[in-house]
Amino acid sequence: MTNGRQDRAIARVARSNTGVFTRGQARKQGFTDRQIAHRLQAGAWASVFPGVYRHAAAPPSPLLLHRAALAWTRPSAALSHRSAAAVWELDTASFPQRPEITVVGSRHPRSPSLIVHRTLAMKPGEFTVHHGWHVTSPTRTLIDLAAVCEIRDLETMVESARRRGLTSTQEIACRLDEIGGRGRLGATKLRTLLEFLEGRPAAESILEVRVARLLRAAAVPEPVRQHPVGVFGFNYRLDFAWPDQRVALECDGREFHDFQRDRVRWRRLVAAGWRIVPVTWLDVDTNWHTVVRELCATLSRAY
Repeated sequence: MTNGRQDRAIARVARSNTGVFTRGQARKQGFTDRQIAHRLQAGAWASVFPGVYRHAAAPPSPLLLHRAALAWTRPSAALSHRSAAAVWELDTASFPQRPEITVVGSRHPRSPSLIVHRTLAMKPGEFTVHHGWHVTSPTRTLIDLAAVCEIRDLETMVESARRRGLTSTQEIACRLDEIGGRGRLGATKLRTLLEFLEGRPAAESILEVRVARLLRAAAVPEPVRQHPVGVFGFNYRLDFAWPDQRVALECDGREFHDFQRDRVRWRRLVAAGWRIVPVTWLDVDTNWHTVVRELCATLSRAY
């Protein structure tokens, strides 16, 4: 049997990797094949993928499964699609129950616990490392997501990446032109979105992305997004503005706002002649038609 020092050593290895370690790492700590089999039979370790184990002290979780998937498939694979979106912390993204990986070349890992995508080649830099994760780049991740996401979620994540400076519409469009030939899933959808966003500032919140989509579908003039305005010596940016009418629609999501500061801001804008139409998540989810009607009335009175 192994001694306590070996058990403690492999436990430290597992702790450093979300509870996951490989057969090779166990052998490096001095475990023999027989001892490894004994640990698995005794329930001290559990097999996640061939040659990849979970320490019994680490409960199963999507995060652990993602670490195990990489341990099994690297170096010819990386987390991609929805899994990569979670690594990059794009808005609305979370680690899925089944990790998504992209494999380069002829390697053919199969497991019901994985979603495997294959590609013949990756451009240098499209496989990268972020916070210890082997993952597709933000640009490649968004191109891949276009094939598996609804347009609403795709726009939210594109805007999240743009806002944080992870990529740009030009960078995404350039790479999409290189690999997004006829028949590539999601390419047309993504191109249409990029054409609309080109030259427009990135939305600053999930709520703003949602409102922007709803405004595009409504019968209202197109607003200026992130419109700069100075009043009484203070400089502000308005989420959506109709400058000629001095009307602004402001997203009030609360999680990114300070109640008192926003009210002072709106008071100064109103005093300077602006009409403010605030919009909350509840408005968007249950009361949007009323918001549009009130916005149209405000715009018509402002002429």
